[in-house]
Amino acid sequence: MHVLYVLSFIVERVGFAIRPYSGSLIQYLPLLWEESAEHNMLRCAIVSTLVHLVKVRVLCVISGFHHNVVEICAVLGFYAA
Repeated sequence: MHVLYVLSFIVERVGFAIRPYSGSLIQYLPLLWEESAEHNMLRCAIVSTLVHLVKVRVLCVISGFHHNVVEICAVLGFYAA
């Protein structure tokens, strides 16, 4: 989990310069998401990393994985309100 927080921080600080390395970073996120079904804090770290990748426009196309993450976050936000 700490690694994901560091990764998220690096993406945030490096910004657009992360693009050449983004493919390697992104390929692990769907697997981590599936493995973290029972670990909400780990999923928060994954969402944080995705948010920073979207902010630097590395993720321009929403895939099935990203749609799944957004849908879960929206449902949780609905129930929290």
